[in-house]
Amino acid sequence: MTVRRKWQRGETVPIWAEVRLTSTGALYDPEDGVTVTLYKPDGSKVLDAEPMTKESTGLYVYYWNSKDTDTVGWYPVTVKVIDGLKITIEHGGFELTE
Repeated sequence: MTVRRKWQRGETVPIWAEVRLTSTGALYDPEDGVTVTLYKPDGSKVLDAEPMTKESTGLYVYYWNSKDTDTVGWYPVTVKVIDGLKITIEHGGFELTE
């Protein structure tokens, strides 16, 4: 997921996801895409199942532009990979500081 764990308000936060085959560990692209949901520290949603952009095979990113007025604290992230009938969900997050 996100490479850096702390970001300052007003910075662009890249949220990364790697999609790998469980059998071989090789990067691959799922049939139905990768989405990201981002939550504020109070639990309300900032992003709701937004599609992530493919950078290369199996590597996806979403650039979230934080504002100087965003709440300081921990922002939980959920990435969902949909591949036919199989859905994989990964949780992570980052801290937004002043």
